[in-house]
Amino acid sequence: MLLLISLATPVYAAPSVSVGYTRPEPGQEVTFSVSGAPTGNSAWVGIFPYEPNASWWGTNWDAADISYHYFRNLNGSGTFNLPYKEGDYIIGVFTADDSNDIPVAKSAVIQVRFAESSVSLSSSSLEPGETLTFTYTNPPRSDSAWIGLFPYEPDASWWNTNWDEADISYHYLRNIDGMSDTFTLPYEEGQYIIGLFVEDSGADMPHASSQVINVGFTQASISVSSVSVGLGESVTFSYSNPPSGNSAWIGLFPYEPNASWWNTNWDEADISYHYLRNITGQSDSFTMPSEAGSYILGLFTEDASQDMPLAMSDVISVGGGAVTTSDSGNDYDPGDVTMVDDAVTGGEQIILEVTNISGVSNTPTAPTTFTIDTPYIITYLHTYHYYNNNTPAGTIGLKSSNGTMYGPWQSEGTAGQGGGQNADWHVYTYQEIPAGTYTVVDSNPSTWSHNSGSGGRGFATVKGIPLGNVVEGTLMGTVVEIDEGTLVSGVEVNIYYNGYLAGTTYTDSNGEYSLNAYEGNYLVEFIYGGYSTTLYENVPVYSGDVIHLDHIFKLPVLAILMESKYLLWIRPSIRRL
Repeated sequence: MLLLISLATPVYAAPSVSVGYTRPEPGQEVTFSVSGAPTGNSAWVGIFPYEPNASWWGTNWDAADISYHYFRNLNGSGTFNLPYKEGDYIIGVFTADDSNDIPVAKSAVIQVRFAESSVSLSSSSLEPGETLTFTYTNPPRSDSAWIGLFPYEPDASWWNTNWDEADISYHYLRNIDGMSDTFTLPYEEGQYIIGLFVEDSGADMPHASSQVINVGFTQASISVSSVSVGLGESVTFSYSNPPSGNSAWIGLFPYEPNASWWNTNWDEADISYHYLRNITGQSDSFTMPSEAGSYILGLFTEDASQDMPLAMSDVISVGGGAVTTSDSGNDYDPGDVTMVDDAVTGGEQIILEVTNISGVSNTPTAPTTFTIDTPYIITYLHTYHYYNNNTPAGTIGLKSSNGTMYGPWQSEGTAGQGGGQNADWHVYTYQEIPAGTYTVVDSNPSTWSHNSGSGGRGFATVKGIPLGNVVEGTLMGTVVEIDEGTLVSGVEVNIYYNGYLAGTTYTDSNGEYSLNAYEGNYLVEFIYGGYSTTLYENVPVYSGDVIHLDHIFKLPVLAILMESKYLLWIRPSIRRL
């Protein structure tokens, strides 16, 4: 009997690929294993970018491999070092290495992503020159990964292209132990930020960044022992919260708000000065000039080419003069005057108003800026801090696009919507600024309110008086001592707007004074040794017009003190000429 046996061709299971981790970080090693691997001498396995729409995907994967192994050198498993680039990748298995390699098996897609990094700070509000400690988590693995300190300038050209153009200081992560180190902050007020970078390349954009760092000097102040002294007398001063720089200084100056140096460089006009490093106990003295006039002290952060004061003292009157009789010898007749019941409102305008009634968040994402095409006197600034957590009101300033800083001024805090304490910050000032573009600088942006309706800009209001071709008005008058009937020379006459000194003069030998000012309502102050200081409220000044305000000294200081009064507040009796 003949037995016939049929021999069938053996059937092998299709290869399969598994990977140990499908969401590793760039640069990590990924482990793979292949079951049923092809046995040909040129059979191979490779790792590829996951690009199903690429031209090679359906024709020849050999054109796109990043790395590969021949199976003859493996025992069914192996590893690949992942590219140092985020993306999706895939492993393919091939029976032979020829010109049209299409995989017989593919792994799951491998999603390669950096772990979420973060940068935290020891503080987000410091003084210039202080040391800032930073800490980071999940750092990139690259040997050239780095961290840097930068100015916070979201509108700068480098912000969206290459931060490497603007770093102030940096460290490579490979040189940092414990994922923490420090930066020394610039000796310049402003806002800064720390960025963490994957590698040092030609177009470095941060993988993570810190919160904004507010760098500003603590509000300094100067007090003086007297604001009215004789010629050549000594005035003792003391200061608080001084700048720490080695070249910080304090100087004595003529009080000349209209001088060219007043808004540019006070170093041009100092009469005398001290470096703070040479002062013990934050107190010293200046000898006043032998020429009568008004003087002021200024405190400066450093001795530079454009020194502007960080703080100023009260105005010091030197050599105020004495009571004299007019040349004519005639008694002064005050004459008839017209009372002004309703003081006029000056030409104050809203320059900027960023606000709405929608819900808000903290920390604005865009600068709050405005542009004026004519000079203004800034009279009012306001910022809103809804989620303020009862933090004391801070400062508000204006920074010109040319770098000049106006202020910052200490604000007054009032309750906001829902009774939140210190939610509204108000500044009342009298500061002339030239035409240009300005950014509102708030000392606590971490509580400054904004929303999508504001375009990420912090809520703010700025008001001022436009100057342009505006003609000043004149306030003038005569001062007389009523008991003697004599005209008084050397009387200090000050005018204030929003509580800020807007002008100073002295009466001449005929007891007359004259001051020019922009249209608005002013507080007028008369000061003279031996008599009570007198204040007139809501005295109007009209553009191109003359207002006449006479003053009569009626009671000597002794009489006033006996009545427990230190100031006389008088309703103005004025004439409009």
